[in-house]
Amino acid sequence: MEKKDSILEKPIAELGASSVFCEGCKKMGYETLASILRERPEDLRAKQHFSYFWLVELIEFLKEKELLDLLQSMQGNSKA
Repeated sequence: MEKKDSILEKPIAELGASSVFCEGCKKMGYETLASILRERPEDLRAKQHFSYFWLVELIEFLKEKELLDLLQSMQGNSKA
């Protein structure tokens, strides 16, 4: 498995995610997983192009890479 930091800072387009996920990230202004994970949950959901289908793909990708725990910990905010 790739090191966490290299995956988090790699351009989303290079991660092997679906074109729909990559396009959603682009529309919301996210270039890396790290940029997504820095968002507070309420800010993420408030993005114009946010969808729960996009969120499910993010969760599945993070789970596959054993990084799901970062979804909460990097946000540093458990108040959703």
